[in-house]
Amino acid sequence: MSAMDAIRWFNPSQPDTLRNAVMLGYAEAFFTLLSLGVLASASGIPTPIMFLAVVGAVAGAAGCASEKKWGYGLALASASVIVLAHLIYVIRIGTISLALIGLMFAGAWLYLLTHERTRAYQRVWFS
Repeated sequence: MSAMDAIRWFNPSQPDTLRNAVMLGYAEAFFTLLSLGVLASASGIPTPIMFLAVVGAVAGAAGCASEKKWGYGLALASASVIVLAHLIYVIRIGTISLALIGLMFAGAWLYLLTHERTRAYQRVWFS
């Protein structure tokens, strides 16, 4: 493995939308891991799938920072699962609470991953 192939945790040369998506990916993984049991049981998504989404969030964020297409795809898949879990949880409890804040951050992560500037950069530079 050469120095060029090394996994990066953060890449300051990327556009701001992608840098923020990488940071939010790590943060979402951390907070989803903290609430894994509650979020999985309340959303109906099995705990192993939620755990895989957490692992995928970390790996996807690192892959995006390293400008890898697999990282972008993994981050999108993980973000989608986590947003879905938060959305189902918010709908089921029916009140405004910390669950809504979690949904907002997960939604922001998904938005930053699908932002036009992020998509344009990943189409050109990711290998």
